[in-house]
Amino acid sequence: MRIEYRLFTERLENEERGSYITYGLEAVAEGHVCRHISDISVDAAAVSSLVAQCNQNELDICHLDDVIEDWLA
Repeated sequence: MRIEYRLFTERLENEERGSYITYGLEAVAEGHVCRHISDISVDAAAVSSLVAQCNQNELDICHLDDVIEDWLA
């Protein structure tokens, strides 16, 4: 099953930061979102690059959490 990774934007509220725009990643298979990971970063270009790498390398969804954890480190 081919997974397509997509960038998404959301506005969140936080007591310390107030309202802010953040970016996350969705994993889509057969037209349905099977994973939705919010608030990865406030840097759209960085998350977009991560999404592109996931798609380019045809990342298996079972490795997604590890890839994001390593990317954030």
